[in-house]
Order: sequence, then structure tokens, then C-alpha cells
Amino acid sequence: MDLIKTDVWNYGYSLREKQIFGIRIKGSTLNLLVMRALNDE
Repeated sequence: MDLIKTDVWNYGYSLREKQIFGIRIKGSTLNLLVMRALNDE
């Protein structure tokens, strides 16, 4: 029972980590695009 609980917790945690990581990647890509647009002007 404890093993299953920790597995589920680890899975949920890794999902959240991936979400945060994905948001960070999206944010940095957006920043790059914005910087590029500003440099083009």
C-alpha cells in the first residue's frame, strides 16, 4: 500500500515538475521572441 502511494505521489510530482519546466521553457522562448522583435525595430 505504501509503495503504491509513493508511486502515485512521485508520478504527480514529476508531472508538476514537467509542467513547471514546460512553463519555464515557454517563458524563455517568449522572452527570446520579444527580444528579437525589439532588436528588429
